[in-house]
Amino acid sequence: MTAIPWQDPATFQEACFFLATMDRARPRAFARVRETAAQIAGLMTQLDPEMAAMCRVTCPDCRDNCCARATIWYDFKDLLFLYFNALPLPDRQIRKQVRGGSPTCIHLTETGCDLQRLRRPFVCTWYLCERQKNMAGTHGIQAGILKSQVLRREMEDIFCRN
Repeated sequence: MTAIPWQDPATFQEACFFLATMDRARPRAFARVRETAAQIAGLMTQLDPEMAAMCRVTCPDCRDNCCARATIWYDFKDLLFLYFNALPLPDRQIRKQVRGGSPTCIHLTETGCDLQRLRRPFVCTWYLCERQKNMAGTHGIQAGILKSQVLRREMEDIFCRN
């Protein structure tokens, strides 16, 4: 099992505060981070309608729900993405609650995720089940996800070099 960072709400807030502190100290240094974050947001916005349609087909009768099975969390790149797109930062790390006898992501509702795609941890977009992978190849979804992964690494690299 993966160790989830910043599980304590205070520690999570410190990670978010770190980004704001760095940005205030050297705002010009992070212009390329903002540009890259905006590129990723553009890709995610383009992908969202197709992914939502795919999920409406594949998720309702799923027997191996990824929102219950997967370890879901905001990683550092997620926080960079949110902060540098001026999207609201969550107040704490993603957590699970017991529903129907099994722990499930708190954002899963009967109609799907209650977070807009841009506000979800990237793993929630990146992960595709087998059924979705079969559909995604024909819709260009996988190419968009791969491009987003490359840009996320680039965004983190730019931030860390500054």
